[in-house]
This record gives sequence, structure tokens and C-alpha cells, in this order.
Amino acid sequence: YAIIQRVNGVEVSDWDTLMGALRDKPVMRGQRRFAVFELGHGAGEVVLDYDEALAAHGRIAKNYGIPADGAFFRLGK
Repeated sequence: YAIIQRVNGVEVSDWDTLMGALRDKPVMRGQRRFAVFELGHGAGEVVLDYDEALAAHGRIAKNYGIPADGAFFRLGK
């Protein structure tokens, strides 16, 4: 397993920091937004396309009956 050290360049120390980094600081590459999870112990990084992640989140929430206010992955406040 690997520990997340940073999300979108923000050092993660707690849940609120992680969620704030996802919500407020997407990494822009051209016109596309990405979430970049930097892993500890030299384990590399995981990069997710925001639009694809949001679409997947919607499908997962629908399939498993997760209410709209239970969203994990969102942009904007």
C-alpha cells in the first residue's frame, strides 16, 4: 500500500485538507483538469482526469444508491 503525501501539490495532513485540495486546486494541463495524488516512499503518483472521475462517481453513486449529498469527489464550493 502507499500513503498519499500530496494532492494537487498540497501536503495532506487530514481529510479536510485532502478534500480542499481536490475541490479548489485542480492541476491544469492545457484545457483539462486533473487530480494528482503524490504517493509516499517513492511510490510515484496517480493522475485522474476530473471530468472522467466525476462521470465515474455519478455512475457509482447511482449503482450503489449513494445520495447526492454523499459525494466524495466534487469541484467548486
